[in-house]
Amino acid sequence: MSELDWLLAIQENSKAYFILARRDYEHLRDLLDAWPAEDHPVRRVLAAKLRSGVVCDPDQELDGVVTVGSRVDYRRASSGEIESCLLVYPDTHPMPAGGLSVTDPFGALLLAMVQGQKIQHSAPSGAPFFLQIEKVHPAQEKAISSASVAAD
Repeated sequence: MSELDWLLAIQENSKAYFILARRDYEHLRDLLDAWPAEDHPVRRVLAAKLRSGVVCDPDQELDGVVTVGSRVDYRRASSGEIESCLLVYPDTHPMPAGGLSVTDPFGALLLAMVQGQKIQHSAPSGAPFFLQIEKVHPAQEKAISSASVAAD
């Protein structure tokens, strides 16, 4: 099982819930329609979130939800240090410091998770996998690519 297939299995088996901003839903739907390989594991992760996620309209508050443009503080071990990234679309140029594309396997996993949400799972090797969303800082429009904003 590849690392990407394993990430898809984590998402599917975690019984996690996902909340998508309408803007992210629409941009990701377009991105998936243009994706060259339908069976690519990251595409499947994102497609599963589009199918099973709750989509929120622009007037709804999304405090604590990982959206494109938000900075995410997370832990990869229960007693580990807090790490941080800024989730962006793949066409964001220049890539901001700490930027992570939603088409990166870990970026795809983070998208639409909720502050406080935790995933614990075992890797095929038996090694534990742990992810906890510690804090979600609101989306910053400048972190989203200009091409994506123009598409709104």
